[in-house]
Amino acid sequence: MIKPNTLFTFTSFFQPLPSFPFSWDCAFNYKPQVSLLGSSCSFLCPRLWLVSMSTPARKRLMRDFKRVQQDPPAGISGAPHENNIMLWNAVIFGPDDTPWDGGTFKLTLQFTEEYPNKPPVVRFVSQMFHPNIYADGSICLDILQNQWSPIYDVAAILTSIQSLLCDPNPNSPANSEAARMFSENKREYNRRVRDIVEQSWSAD
Repeated sequence: MIKPNTLFTFTSFFQPLPSFPFSWDCAFNYKPQVSLLGSSCSFLCPRLWLVSMSTPARKRLMRDFKRVQQDPPAGISGAPHENNIMLWNAVIFGPDDTPWDGGTFKLTLQFTEEYPNKPPVVRFVSQMFHPNIYADGSICLDILQNQWSPIYDVAAILTSIQSLLCDPNPNSPANSEAARMFSENKREYNRRVRDIVEQSWSAD
C-alpha cells in the first residue's frame, strides 16, 4: 500500500489504447502502473509523443496533461490520444445539485501548432441541450473565441465549460429553443436537461 505523501513515478502513462476513437473510459479511468522511488517523481510519456515534442505547442500540452493528472480539478478529466498529443478526449461531469448532476458529457479538443496563442476547437460528442451549445456540439464561449488568452490551459477550458452548463448566457444563443425555454419555462428546460443526463449514461 502506498502511504500518503509518498513520492512515486508512473512507469507508464496509459494502459494500451486502440486507435481513435477509443473507449472514453481512457479519458478518466485508466490506472497507471506505479513504482516507489522515495525521492523523486517523474513521468514517462507514450513513445509516440516523443516524436516532434520540441514544438512550443506540444511542450505546453505536455505540461497541461501533467497538471490535469497531478492536480485534477473536480468534475473534469481529459487525456491526449496515444498517437496524437494534439487531439484530446475529455469528460465533464455535471455539477452537483443542478439539473446536470449525474451526467457524464464527452468532448473532443483539437489543438494546432499555434496553441496556446490560439484556442483549440472544442466540441461535445455527447448529445446536449443548452443555450450556448450548437447542434454540432461546438460551444459559444468567450474564452474559446475573442476572450482567449494563452494563460488558459486544458484544465481552465474544461472547468469554464463545466461552469457554463449551469450558468448559460441566453442573450448569446447557439440553440434558440434552449435559450427561449431557459428564459421562459425553466421547469421544461430542466426536464429536457435531465433527459440529456440520462442519455449520457448509455451513450457509446
